[in-house]
Amino acid sequence: MEQQWLIRSEKHHISGPYSREILQKMVLAGDLGLRDEICLSGDRWIFIQDQEELEKQLGVTPPKQVVQEEKTKEIDFSFSSSGKKFFKIFIFLVVFGVVFSIFYRK
Repeated sequence: MEQQWLIRSEKHHISGPYSREILQKMVLAGDLGLRDEICLSGDRWIFIQDQEELEKQLGVTPPKQVVQEEKTKEIDFSFSSSGKKFFKIFIFLVVFGVVFSIFYRK
């Protein structure tokens, strides 16, 4: 009987089952991110970034491009124009509330 593999995405969506050969092709094509996981049906989950275990289980490692892209990802903390507007209104309301509570205490 052919081994059945499952994939759990970074967002915890599970898909499959896949054959070993299909999974190998997906890894080599860079279709899976380093934070995605694979599991032989009934076994433990393995992160794609765990290259040593991936090599042992599937006989492949993710392409260097995938590894490099994951390392250079940055978090963008910039606000959109609507986000900036919301933030300014929020600050105004907080300041207004503090000033109002100071001057209009009973």
